[in-house]
Amino acid sequence: MNIKDIVLAGFVTMVLAFLIAGNVNAYSDAGSYFNCGNCSDCIDALNDNGHNEVRLTVNITNQNETCINNPSNFSNKIFDCQGYVIDGNLTEETHGIYLMDKQNNTIKNCIITNFEDGIYLAFSSNISLMNSTIRSNWNGIYMFGSSNNNLILNNTVSNNGLTGISIANFYGSADVKSCINETQGANASNNSNTSNETNPSEIGAKVTACIKDGKVVACTKNATNETKMCEKVPAMGPGNTNNTFKDNIILDNGIGIYSNSSNSTINTNVLDNKVYDLYSDNWESSSGDTNICFKTEGWNDNNTQGCKILFISEEFDYDDNGAIDTFDAVAGLDYLSEGKEIYYNGSKIGGNDLLLRIFALINEIVIKG
Repeated sequence: MNIKDIVLAGFVTMVLAFLIAGNVNAYSDAGSYFNCGNCSDCIDALNDNGHNEVRLTVNITNQNETCINNPSNFSNKIFDCQGYVIDGNLTEETHGIYLMDKQNNTIKNCIITNFEDGIYLAFSSNISLMNSTIRSNWNGIYMFGSSNNNLILNNTVSNNGLTGISIANFYGSADVKSCINETQGANASNNSNTSNETNPSEIGAKVTACIKDGKVVACTKNATNETKMCEKVPAMGPGNTNNTFKDNIILDNGIGIYSNSSNSTINTNVLDNKVYDLYSDNWESSSGDTNICFKTEGWNDNNTQGCKILFISEEFDYDDNGAIDTFDAVAGLDYLSEGKEIYYNGSKIGGNDLLLRIFALINEIVIKG
């Protein structure tokens, strides 16, 4: 072999090595869909119109920026995480999945953790989010500004410090609005003027939320240790209409579902959260039925006050105040007269079963004197 052949062979070897190395993290064509293994490759795959489905094939962890960051061609497509994780590090202004002005997508089977917003839909419509777990973010699912006709179905949204699901439509700034303080419980006044300093690890353990710049945010203290109040900002038109939230499990968030300027259908969700399960100053024409919850602000299932099925954390604690006493028997009888059921330990109890339990509770109270 002469020198020219040796050089040519070496060059070919280097090119092949480069190509192989370059394809380690690139998305791949699986015939009818693309596979991807990191944020940038998933974005590239979603931008490729060769297929309308992209599947995540590995966990993505410890991201310090938005992962799926509004791919320009991400409309009319399916993004299937296949049970894999998209994980951040609670960096501010980061999102697990962020869509702006996108339509007709399905996002499913994702586990999204440790972002400011797990999933952020802005001015995006006809999006189906299903069979996913959104946990340990500041906000789980955040919908903003004329995001319409979306379906949020069969997801677990838990342990998000501020809100599990937030439906907002704001701009600018206006009058100061005070914080909702968890220490005041479900009857907290919107005019509370006290707060504790919070960070992501403390949110939900201390004060929870107020509204600022269109988002439910934590209250903080300024440099002089005075409470820095959050600003309420005005709505910008009718946005966020005809969205459906169904069969979701929404637990241990600061607020389960927060709504502003939205018309939603909220059905058969299970909610048990720190401050409120469903909260809004004005639910407008939102409606729903057969939700399981206890702590609401202004929300009523169809033809009842509050939720039709009441979530209790302890057996016989029908007023959910942590003590078993005569008031629980009274509350239980009230629920019976209203046709409500109790949800405890994964089971619904109503009708004669609930009446028998109330009698047993009364008997126990009488025996104890």
